Amino acid sequence: MNTRNIGRSFEELVSALFEFNGFHVSQHSPTRPSAGRADLVLIFRGKIKTVVEVRVSRSRTANMHDLQRTAASVLVAKTEEGADHALIVTNLPLRNVPLSDALPKGVDLMGLEDLLQMAASDAILMGKLLDLDRELVSALKDFDGPTTDATSDRISLATFKELSSEPVAPQSAAPIKKGAEIAKDLLSIPAGRKKNATTASGKSGEPWQLFETFCQAALEHAFEGVFSNWQRQKSVGGDANRFDILAKVVGDDVFCRTLIEDFRTRYVLFEFKNYSEQLKPNVIHVTEKYLYPTALRATAIIISPHGFAPDSVRATHGALRDVGKLILDMNRDVLAELATERDTGTNPGVRMEAMLDTFLQQVGR
Repeated sequence: MNTRNIGRSFEELVSALFEFNGFHVSQHSPTRPSAGRADLVLIFRGKIKTVVEVRVSRSRTANMHDLQRTAASVLVAKTEEGADHALIVTNLPLRNVPLSDALPKGVDLMGLEDLLQMAASDAILMGKLLDLDRELVSALKDFDGPTTDATSDRISLATFKELSSEPVAPQSAAPIKKGAEIAKDLLSIPAGRKKNATTASGKSGEPWQLFETFCQAALEHAFEGVFSNWQRQKSVGGDANRFDILAKVVGDDVFCRTLIEDFRTRYVLFEFKNYSEQLKPNVIHVTEKYLYPTALRATAIIISPHGFAPDSVRATHGALRDVGKLILDMNRDVLAELATERDTGTNPGVRMEAMLDTFLQQVGR
């Protein structure tokens, strides 16, 4: 299964499981732009309404920051939808979510155990669920990271149906907008060698400096719990030769484990190039010099408004083939989307894994 389609496939399967168990299911379609988010709307016994956010994880354990963001977002969607309940559904076993009871009141959580129970009497749905679970965790089988045996409060299907029989008192939640605000500023910075610019929030400065500032802010927000120990503007051979940010890999999802285990990367180099055109191969060759596999720094991600030119993409293929150095292209728009999506608890791991998959599949002879 294509990594980029896993989230959609999981959502469709969750929808089918609820329909099989007596719920009317429809897609959530907000009537106005909102910081609230939900994927599905459930109707039980013709009147009780639940908004559902479906979350795919490619790690063994839950990121509680993301769960709490998701909970805040789905509570906003619940209020806007006029729903009685809010629910998060994840593919993780809930034994790996030891702090699920730390979610705000009014938000329930279902995991793999509950989905297996929902599919128990239908061989086709059970087969699809097991196949999807196998696909989601297959890339982690080769890694040695442990799982936790901690128990957590969980909501079974029977319990959820019982709760769905009655509405609960409305809960309020403040939506998180930090990533969206950073993204707005980042996208407002003009590319190129202009002397001065002002961002959407009113911050002024030289565009290249603003670009670095808001790229770092977007990265630290979008990749919280994935990268840490951010180190900025270290000189390499003098001020004329320097990289922008170095970060340590700390996540346990497939993307992070692949960097650590397969690319000998514990530290990722981020470079910011606010160029008005696509990046040329010389940029790739300079970045390549700052990567040292023996120092566990074999990966770079270059962020720019317009991405790599075709011959630059070929240069990154050569760097990987010839010396084992991984250089990824991240368009500014993609970084803005990752920062915005993190506001509602979307972890960047699935998208980064898809980006890496695409890159590796394109490497030629």
